[in-house]
Amino acid sequence: MTEHHPHTADQRDYLPAFGKDALLPFYDLLTRVLGMNRTYDTLVAQAELAPGLRVLEIGCGTGNVTTRVKRAEPGADVIGTDPDPLALARAQRKVHGLAGIRFERAYAQNLPFADGE
Repeated sequence: MTEHHPHTADQRDYLPAFGKDALLPFYDLLTRVLGMNRTYDTLVAQAELAPGLRVLEIGCGTGNVTTRVKRAEPGADVIGTDPDPLALARAQRKVHGLAGIRFERAYAQNLPFADGE
């Protein structure tokens, strides 16, 4: 268990990126050093994105894949969710004025969307 306890009984704990909030600023640097950018690009290419698609990334962390999806297909409506508010704040800073992309704090087992949305 972590110190990041949820506010309601139906939600679970989460682990912050790197396991500690203080290490979060180094997360993106480490992913670049480890060559994850190529992996992210491959994942986005396999998604067969098209204008008008609605894309949801559950557990988006600092938004590396979510922002790549939006840049690869500007006509898609893209949402990234994560329970970690510090990671979401970092993800939001990466948006740089892109329209049609947003980040929401949510747990995978309790998404704030209607069924079939």
